[in-house]
Amino acid sequence: MLELTWVRLVNWHFFTDSTVTFGPTTLLAGDNGTGKSTIIDAIQYALVAQVSRIRFNSAATDRRAARTIESYCRCRIGADAVDYLRGDCLSHVVLEFAEGERRFCAGIMVEAFVEGDAREHLWIFEGGAIEDVPIFHGDAFVPPRAFRDRLRQAGAHLCATKREYNQRLTHLLGVYRRVADFNPYLEALVRSVSFTPFTSVNHFVCNYILEEHLVDVGAMKENLENYRLAEREATAVEQKIGRLMEIAELSDAVLQSLRQILRQEYLHARLRLEEAEDALRAVATRVEETERELANTREYARIEGERKARLDAQRQEISFALAENEQHRLYERLRRDREQAFRSLGHEEEREERRRTLAAQCEALLGRPLDASLEAEEERLSGEARAATRRSVEADVEIAARKRELGELYAEAEELKRGALRYPAATGELRSALEAEGIEAAIFADLLEVEDEAWHNAVEAWLNTQRFNVVVAEADFQRALIIYNGLPAKTAGVGLPNLAPMADAAALPGSLAEVVVAATPQARRYAAFLLGDVIRARIETLKTFERAITEECMAYSAHTARRVKREVWERWYIGRSARERRLAVVEARIGDLGREVEQLLDQKRAHEAAADLATRVLRSLPQLAELASAAGRIELLRGELAEVEARLAGIDT
Repeated sequence: MLELTWVRLVNWHFFTDSTVTFGPTTLLAGDNGTGKSTIIDAIQYALVAQVSRIRFNSAATDRRAARTIESYCRCRIGADAVDYLRGDCLSHVVLEFAEGERRFCAGIMVEAFVEGDAREHLWIFEGGAIEDVPIFHGDAFVPPRAFRDRLRQAGAHLCATKREYNQRLTHLLGVYRRVADFNPYLEALVRSVSFTPFTSVNHFVCNYILEEHLVDVGAMKENLENYRLAEREATAVEQKIGRLMEIAELSDAVLQSLRQILRQEYLHARLRLEEAEDALRAVATRVEETERELANTREYARIEGERKARLDAQRQEISFALAENEQHRLYERLRRDREQAFRSLGHEEEREERRRTLAAQCEALLGRPLDASLEAEEERLSGEARAATRRSVEADVEIAARKRELGELYAEAEELKRGALRYPAATGELRSALEAEGIEAAIFADLLEVEDEAWHNAVEAWLNTQRFNVVVAEADFQRALIIYNGLPAKTAGVGLPNLAPMADAAALPGSLAEVVVAATPQARRYAAFLLGDVIRARIETLKTFERAITEECMAYSAHTARRVKREVWERWYIGRSARERRLAVVEARIGDLGREVEQLLDQKRAHEAAADLATRVLRSLPQLAELASAAGRIELLRGELAEVEARLAGIDT
């Protein structure tokens, strides 16, 4: 059976260097303050290591004691005192366990400092005894770094974390739990150490049997919200499953087609294999015929080789005779000069041919002849390359601008498909601010529908920016006004109507209010106030009314006629038809922008091609300049060759 046999305490409270022996059953007895709880806390500390889970000196009192690692290491005097017996110091707690011949040690070295800092070094020494732990060297402590090095050299393991220390120690004790956040054995140990006299069953069960688990209300709320989210996601998943089943059916059809394709490919491959086998047999037959021809050729080569050897001997005899002849030596020298001239002439002709070819390629790229002055051509091409590059960059800038606009339009189109129409930013900010304070608010245009499409433009034109006013209930107006007043200046320009004074507003016969349907009583009253006396008129009768407007958006009020600008009423904001009309405009603009982007991309590619073409020709100009001397060299070499030929012709051979 595994037993705790020795405990060594060095600079642990009042223990300077003490070793306590333990057996299968050990009783610690003594007066108060003699160190019983100190020894128990040291054992508890060396076993658990995690100070946050340890209850120091808890068996002596029903409340948490004021003892800490610092108070134990530096020896705090009295439970409430402020002075310590030790300054900066090293403390050690070492446990030795034994089971038959097997033994191991575990311990913690603590560096405690006056500033309140404490560094802990945890280690496990399998196969080691308590006397093998190098705490002192002579009368002095072994420094922390040297202590760790000596432990490592002796075969001990230094633990990087307390979790690792717990895992290794509980493994050696035979109580290891792989998935536990904190080992239940150590949890039970901490509770058992703090056992006090039995006074209540409830107290005993709560403190020593049941584990502490704090109720996390926030986590419960989060879990509830997660369940709701999961329910919504489950509904979405069911819809996705339906779509996936449709996809699976299509996938089966595709797989069937793929199998048919594979069968056809197999038959095609099999046909190619049979053709290859026929070709291989034909090649084998040809190889046999070639081997027979090769044998005949080798025999012929042997005969010709013998004949060549005889002719070489004759040639050597003639060469020796010619070497003694003065005319022959002159002839050989001139012949060598002619060969050298031929080689030089060939080289220069190759250079001239390269020049002509390169010049033709450059002219083909440019679509025009090269300038006679290569310097002038280089200056011209450099200017063309710079201009093409600049135009390419300008096209890039235009493309980026179009793409940004496309992004905005795509986003607006998605919003319109969901039924949301974009209003000026200030209107949305005011409505959001009011709703955040619990005030129900709506944009006036959202609450209206125009029944007679012929007068829709006139309604949009007359209301103008009043379409974007934010409507609240009468009872909420004063509070909404205070909130509006506290918003930043950028929300200026949005109307907040006070509906109370408009209670008597009514629509006159023939007014714009008659072609408008409001979704709420507040909107109906506000529409009657704004449009109830605006008469639908023709251009001939316009001036007979106080306030009136025509279908063509010619407005009349205060004895003054004015045509409403097209941009005011062209974009509708009122009713469902406004969203449909705006969506059609956005989609048409998206199409136009797409075509513009394609055109700009074509232009950019053309500019890049022009810049690349000019750059390629520019890179060829230095080579053309280097090859320009070939023509002159050719004329000179032809003269030299003609002279050598004439001298050779004058020799009697």
